Amino acid sequence: MSVSPCHGASLRDAKARGHFFSCHSRNHTALHPDTPEDILYDEIVVSKQEIEDGLGASVDTFCYLYGAEYGLNPRADELVMQAGYRYLFSNFRLQKLQ
Repeated sequence: MSVSPCHGASLRDAKARGHFFSCHSRNHTALHPDTPEDILYDEIVVSKQEIEDGLGASVDTFCYLYGAEYGLNPRADELVMQAGYRYLFSNFRLQKLQ
């Protein structure tokens, strides 16, 4: 699932009007400690690449599903860091990662 050129134009227009973008996974899959590595990569890393490609700008905030916080899933947290996210937003707070 990549961002279509038409959808990318809509993203860029919304950004130009001041909207904020973050990643919230690629397929809205819950990321549990036992989630396979390829699924974690797709939901965390590929989602970032696709949004950035469509947006034409970097996205530095990730939002775990169901308001999870940094530290609850160390494998997913490591991929969030490796992907270059700087912030993690949960239902409870915004956490600065880098």
